[in-house]
Amino acid sequence: MMKLLVAKILCMVGVFFFMLLGSLLPVKIIESDFEKAHRSKKILSLCNTFGGGVFLATCFNALLPAVREKLQKVLSLGHISTDYPLAETIVLMGFFMTVFLEQLVLTFRKERPAFIDLETFNASSDAGSDSEVSLGFQQPTPALPAPPPTPAWKMPEQSNDYRVVVFGAGGVGKSSLVLRFVKGTFRDTYIPTIEDTYRQVISCDKSVCTLQITDTTGSHQFPAMQRLSISKGHAFILVFSVTSKQSLEELGPIYKLIVQIKGSVEDIPVMLVGNKCDETQREVDTREAQAVAQEWKCAFMETSAKMNYNVKELFQELLTLETRRNMSLNIDGKRSSKQKRTDRIKGKCVLM
Repeated sequence: MMKLLVAKILCMVGVFFFMLLGSLLPVKIIESDFEKAHRSKKILSLCNTFGGGVFLATCFNALLPAVREKLQKVLSLGHISTDYPLAETIVLMGFFMTVFLEQLVLTFRKERPAFIDLETFNASSDAGSDSEVSLGFQQPTPALPAPPPTPAWKMPEQSNDYRVVVFGAGGVGKSSLVLRFVKGTFRDTYIPTIEDTYRQVISCDKSVCTLQITDTTGSHQFPAMQRLSISKGHAFILVFSVTSKQSLEELGPIYKLIVQIKGSVEDIPVMLVGNKCDETQREVDTREAQAVAQEWKCAFMETSAKMNYNVKELFQELLTLETRRNMSLNIDGKRSSKQKRTDRIKGKCVLM
């Protein structure tokens, strides 16, 4: 009996070893490739679940005879006899309580990952810079004299992309505008966005670069992401719905945050966009929105992602407002005569 129990324990240890090896080896192999690891996540989860089930079944079979024997002795002392599988029930409940308590401890003792503190990220650095941040711990340093004033924001001269950030309340049509422009599609269903990024090749200063459009969340639960997007952005689109006056009012704090981080918006392309202009029930008329745009010293345009009205013209105008670079989405150099005249008049940026 003792040899049988030892053999079962050794078998259980062997199964545990192979289960651990089978779970960790694929992770070690593909951990250097994040995209591959992400694609294999479901497969690894399935393998781990299967291995865990085999391990628990092995433990169950190894412990059950011993538990049944001990339980039989206890019942015989009390002259109790029953056909109910008490031993199996006790082992199963033991496994259940073990797993439950383990998950409970992990849940309440889980530490926050060492992410960047986005609230203070780039707060005192040159906004729009692409420099990396060191996450290593540093020893306290003695007090130093106050740093010189932060210079006015300046776009990096050799950046490989042009970053446009789209802000607005939830449901105003930010994602619909971006998808209509990038993919030429429109969706009727509303799907909340946390943050999506779309890229398109454009011509910039007679070379090729990338137009990067960041579609931000409409929720106020991610202020750190808003600050980071603003600090990295080169141009901004502030979207509201003409059917909701509140959506226009919610853009006020975002505009102030842009001014706070960038220092000034006089040299930064900013567009105030009234979307859903095809709707008949309006809460914001054109004159009211134009007055807000004049107060904020930015351009204004009404659009309809559903009807594909002024969508392309929106990005055309945004690039036209850029005075630091000569940009065009036409990388082949072919433009219509009307677009050439517009380019000669406005001098800098044309969207094709």
